[in-house]
This record gives sequence, structure tokens and C-alpha cells, in this order.
Amino acid sequence: MAQTNSVDAMVAFGKGQEELSHRTAASLNKALVYFQQAIKLDPNYARAHVGIADANNLLPLYGNVSMEVAKANAREAIDNALAIDSQLGEAYAAQGLLLGYSDREKAEQSYKQAIALNPSYGMAYMWYSTFLKKSGKEVEAQKMLEKAFELDPKSPVAAFNIAWQHYEAGDEDKAMEMFSYMIANDPYYPGAYVMVGLILTKRGRLDQAIAMFNRALAVDQTNKEAVKG
Repeated sequence: MAQTNSVDAMVAFGKGQEELSHRTAASLNKALVYFQQAIKLDPNYARAHVGIADANNLLPLYGNVSMEVAKANAREAIDNALAIDSQLGEAYAAQGLLLGYSDREKAEQSYKQAIALNPSYGMAYMWYSTFLKKSGKEVEAQKMLEKAFELDPKSPVAAFNIAWQHYEAGDEDKAMEMFSYMIANDPYYPGAYVMVGLILTKRGRLDQAIAMFNRALAVDQTNKEAVKG
């Protein structure tokens, strides 16, 4: 089943989700440990299997894990989740993220199925937004991103992607407003400091920019300067 009756499994899953949200190599590895603990406590906890898939999908972006190894692990976890609950929207969102590397048509089908099955799952919209943007569908991507932020306003990565759009559009003031929002919700999200460092660099305030980049590295020494999921 998607949920579990084990309180300890719920606690482990919750800790995993919190670590997942930080989007650092260290936090993603911690998230994996918590999700694995949840599955040991309840092997039929489908959402914990999705957690393992999500962490593996993201680790190549934020850490140094081999893409092939991560993809194989994510695929196995998704299969496990869907074998337990074939109507679990979160599993199809993870599947969309995985398939985006190899089969974009099937990836889009997975995202649409994820949203149909669980229209309140913010990450499905956010990952689909990134997918649409890469496909050149800017307007649709923007709508999906705004929906993701509406559903999950405390998500630092959803806020970051909106802030990054403001930055790319040249609206640095709005991007800085979102920085304040991100840090209030999660001071351990390195992307926020990277973005401000880039803004300060453009403004010629190099000492302050370096300080921001150093903060990002203090949070995550393997930080990669990119817009990510």
C-alpha cells in the first residue's frame, strides 16, 4: 500500500523527505538511508520505495554517483512501488524523471499520469515543468512551475526555479525576494546562495559574491552550479 501502519516507518520516511528537500549530495545519501530503514520496517510501504527512486534520480545531478547505477536503482525502486500500488501518482512522477533521459514520449505520459492520479503532488508539476522547458514549451512550463509552488510553497527547489526564471528574465530584485523566502524555509539549500552569488557578481560586488559561493560550498562541497530538480 502507499501508506504504512508502522509509526517508525512513517518517521523514517518523514526524515528521508526532509533530507531529500535540501538537494545536496550528503542529504540525498542520508535520505536513501532513511527510506531504506522505512522499507525494512514495512517492505510494502510504496511511498518509501518512491523515495529511494527519487534520491537515485537526483544523485547524479547533485553528487558523484554514476548515472547508469543511479538509473538502475531508480528503475528497480519504481517497479517495486508500482507492484505494491499501481495507482501511486508519486511513482509515475519518479518514472517521468527517470525516462526523461531516454524516452521523452513515455516520460511525458508518466508525468500526465502522475498528475491525473495525484493532482496535489507538487514535485510532479515541477519536474514536468523542467521537462516542458527543455522541449521549448515555455508557457506551459511556467504554468506547471507556478502550480508546483502553489502546492508546495515551502519547497526550496520549487522556489529556486521560480527565482531562477526571474534571474534569467533580468528581474534580479524579484529573484532576491525569492532568496529571502528560500532561506527562511531552508537555510541549508545551497542553490539559493549560488544564485545570489551570480547576482552579486553581475553587480560587481565580487567580495560579497565570493562569500555567497563559499556559503554554498559550506553547505554542500560537491555543489554544482545548475538549475535542477
